[in-house]
Amino acid sequence: MANNPFSTCPHCGDSWTTRDEFLADPSLRVIAYDSNIKSLPDGELEFLHRVDGCDKKFTMRIGEFMDLYRGIRHKDNLALTTNCPRKCMDRNDLGRCSEKCRCAAGRETAIVVVCSQKADRRTAIFKGQSMLGVR
Repeated sequence: MANNPFSTCPHCGDSWTTRDEFLADPSLRVIAYDSNIKSLPDGELEFLHRVDGCDKKFTMRIGEFMDLYRGIRHKDNLALTTNCPRKCMDRNDLGRCSEKCRCAAGRETAIVVVCSQKADRRTAIFKGQSMLGVR
């Protein structure tokens, strides 16, 4: 029985056996994060896959990466409240949100994924030696 790969590009068929292999691939780059304010793990990271014959985008659930974020996970969902800066509504904004909102963990996870695509930071993140993911 063959093991399923961690991910496969739906356009060219390239596949990555493990998450570490996926994050280490320099042909992949996070370009957007679509937050799901009702179901945080169902938010999506959009990746651009750039190799000969493939210059396409595809998405993966943020839930596939949430264990990489080791920081505070707030209980209350403050999305769309008066104090909400609406960062989750802008898929191209990959910056931190200052609110103590449940949705902040998704944004922080996206930041960890972006940073883990750099080899030196990826090793530190996976070994728990990085301050990334700590608010």
